[in-house]
Amino acid sequence: MNRQLRIRTFGTALLMTAALALPGAARAAGDPSVMHVDGYIDMGRCPTLREHDGKVYGLVGAVGGLRSGDHVRLEGRLVDSYVCGGAAVKVAEVQAIWADDHHRTTYYDHLQNGSFERWAADNRGYNPRGRRGYRDGRGYRGD
Repeated sequence: MNRQLRIRTFGTALLMTAALALPGAARAAGDPSVMHVDGYIDMGRCPTLREHDGKVYGLVGAVGGLRSGDHVRLEGRLVDSYVCGGAAVKVAEVQAIWADDHHRTTYYDHLQNGSFERWAADNRGYNPRGRRGYRDGRGYRGD
């Protein structure tokens, strides 16, 4: 009987892990209006994110400290308005800035590095009161 209990417990844990790995599992498990988008930032006249499948979203909300070319994972909500001709995501949190195209390493990860605003201030010279830019090996560069 002890072995059956262990097998049943392991099977349940395995099924739950598989369910969480499926696309959309984050939505089903929590607030259904929360979405996650992953792609490349363009901070031109109109901030946008281009997902890997080519879908483009306008960005509003917490986008300070991001710069063009960043490969990011963002959490937010799809808003009813359209920004710059496309659907808009109101960004609530920057979750990651990927260091590679395969999502294996990060420059920033909210689970390891804490607040994005603080990380951007320390690593990019971002000032939430207006100055945007970042520090690199050659000194301060603006976006």
